[in-house]
Amino acid sequence: MKVSKFQFVQVEKDRIVVRFYNEENDRFEKVCACKAYSVYEDAFLRADSNYYFAYEGKLYPLGEGEVVLSDRIASGILRMFDTSQLKLPFKAIFLLSGYGEYFACAQDYELAENSVRIKLPNGKMRVYEYAYGEPDLDGRRDVFLTSWDK
Repeated sequence: MKVSKFQFVQVEKDRIVVRFYNEENDRFEKVCACKAYSVYEDAFLRADSNYYFAYEGKLYPLGEGEVVLSDRIASGILRMFDTSQLKLPFKAIFLLSGYGEYFACAQDYELAENSVRIKLPNGKMRVYEYAYGEPDLDGRRDVFLTSWDK
C-alpha cells in the first residue's frame, strides 16, 4: 500500500489546508492553505501558484519559478526552479506542464534561445525544445514544446 507524504483537508468550500509529513518531527505539519493543488509523484506540490519539493523527508519551498520555454498554443510550459540556495544535491528543478506534468532534477543545465539541455542525476541528458507542426490553411504552423533524452 502506497501512503502519501501529503494530507489535504477541505476546511471551507474554496479553501484546502495542505499538510506534509515531517520525518524528523514524526508528524504532519501545515504547509499552506490554498484553493487548488496538485501533486506529482508524491514529491512535487503545486498549491495555487506556489511550488514545493519533498526530498529526503523535508519539504522545500520553491516559489513560483521562472518560465524558460512556452509554446504559442500553451500545450507546454517549462518552468525552472533554482535550488542552489536550498542545500539540495542538484542545481535546479524543471517542471514541464501541459497535457501532463513532469519534472526533472538538474545536476547542470544550459539555456539556449529555443531549448534547454539538462544533465540528470543519472548522467543522462534531457533536451526540451520547440517542434513545429504542419502548416494550417492560412500557412501558420503551431509550435509545440517537446522533450527527449539523449
